[in-house]
Amino acid sequence: MNIKFTKPRSISFWAIQGTLWSGFTLAYLFFYYPSIRNLRHVIGVCLIAITGFCCTSLLRFYYHRINPVGMNLSRLLRIVLLSSIVGTLAWYSLDQGLSGFLNGWSSIIKLIRSPRFIISIASSLMSKFILVSGWSASYFAFKLWTAWSSQKEQTDKARALAQEAQLQMLRYQLNPHFLFNSLNSIRALVDEDSSQAKAMITELSEFLRYSLINKQYSFVPLRQEIEATRLYLSIQKKRYEEKLAISISIDPDTEECPVLGFLIHPLVENAIKYGMNSSPMPLQLIVKSQRKDNQLIFSVANTGKWKDRKEQSAMNDIPGTGTGLENIKKRMENAYPDQHAIQIDSTNGWVKITLTMPFNDEVSHE
Repeated sequence: MNIKFTKPRSISFWAIQGTLWSGFTLAYLFFYYPSIRNLRHVIGVCLIAITGFCCTSLLRFYYHRINPVGMNLSRLLRIVLLSSIVGTLAWYSLDQGLSGFLNGWSSIIKLIRSPRFIISIASSLMSKFILVSGWSASYFAFKLWTAWSSQKEQTDKARALAQEAQLQMLRYQLNPHFLFNSLNSIRALVDEDSSQAKAMITELSEFLRYSLINKQYSFVPLRQEIEATRLYLSIQKKRYEEKLAISISIDPDTEECPVLGFLIHPLVENAIKYGMNSSPMPLQLIVKSQRKDNQLIFSVANTGKWKDRKEQSAMNDIPGTGTGLENIKKRMENAYPDQHAIQIDSTNGWVKITLTMPFNDEVSHE
């Protein structure tokens, strides 16, 4: 199953800002064309747009640090209102200052002496406030829409990757090697130890049930992943007997920590599948989890040697580990961007894969 994601092009703030204020200038000149008597008026309109561009751009540097996602609406409205007032006053002051500098201060003095001085100021401030507040509201609306779109894309990608992981897990379990070996082991146990045979049948059915059930959420408690892993390892232990030595050490504090579903099995399947072909017997397998500060550290270690993709293909077995590990990398990059690590160590006759991810207290229902 090949999944391709196309990342939407990000629209530059400055491209939008430039287009917006250029449109404002053209609209102003179009609608007020009869009132424009000379080039000085055209320059005045351009100055209004330029000063508006500068003031809203400065507001953007302040707004850029505010995350509206999850913010109380009344608080966001207060921020927009107060910031718009400050931006309006700054715009008006800058506009009047540049106008006086270019057209002469006599025009400003004449305006102050005019009986319509208060009305003129109030009208100018009100129109600028409407523009600045509308610009601010649009900025945060666009920011919220962008955040929602990004979250939706991330959620869809996580679900798609989880589906791919589940399908890969089905390929692991439903391949003839696994089923035939399990059934042969059950058949041998029927005559030797019927109770053990019954237990293995139960474990196999429960393990396949975990694989087949369509999970509603992308994340599950680590406890559930470990339970499925124990079932799988119990089946493999009955199959390999003294050739396989298993040690599972799970910190109780990590059991309820949410992890990506179907995250652990590819690592364990990898350890047994390739460890059996490269390790002296018995194959030793260690599954471990621990919490370190605000991080969950999970590792699977086995005796043997690390096999690259070429060596894995030469084994003439169903492909699983390479694609499984690649899927883990993609899913962790999507779920924990810049907050995870995957480390592979192969030294002193041991192969160890360690996953590091953020430690959370609750399972995310996404």
